Amino acid sequence: MEPTKDFTLKINKVKIEEINFREPNDSLINSFDENQLTIHINTSYTYKLEEEEVTVSLIVIYDYKNKNEKKAQELLNYKGSFEFKIGNLNEIVKKNDIGIDVPDGILEIITGVAISSARGIIIAKTAGSFINQFYLPLVSPQSIIAQLKGKIANKVVSNKK
Repeated sequence: MEPTKDFTLKINKVKIEEINFREPNDSLINSFDENQLTIHINTSYTYKLEEEEVTVSLIVIYDYKNKNEKKAQELLNYKGSFEFKIGNLNEIVKKNDIGIDVPDGILEIITGVAISSARGIIIAKTAGSFINQFYLPLVSPQSIIAQLKGKIANKVVSNKK
């Protein structure tokens, strides 16, 4: 792997596009099994090469499937984007037929920052609610980048212990 050239990194913009969460009824709260909670994290990336910007878009969904139910209930849905200014981006990326190839190390950094920021936003926005006790788990940005590159097929992060 080639070493990455020097670059600077700055968060330009944080945008909450949507956050919805549902307060479950008392019956669900009383029978809640944390092992049945699944957290999905989906990422996508866009760029503006001229402005040296890369945006990480995240969708986070908390699904709960009670053993007696056929369909999972969506307890939380978060959509947000995090725009990063990356100095020297034009010198770092490799252009190809379908876009650009950003070094994994940079993608891992901005993905980690985006997920950590989303975690804080979700904690703040769900304060006082039932779902607030289930934090977005720590996730390896390397595994997310590997998934995007087709190295890992499963894109679900589980909160199971």
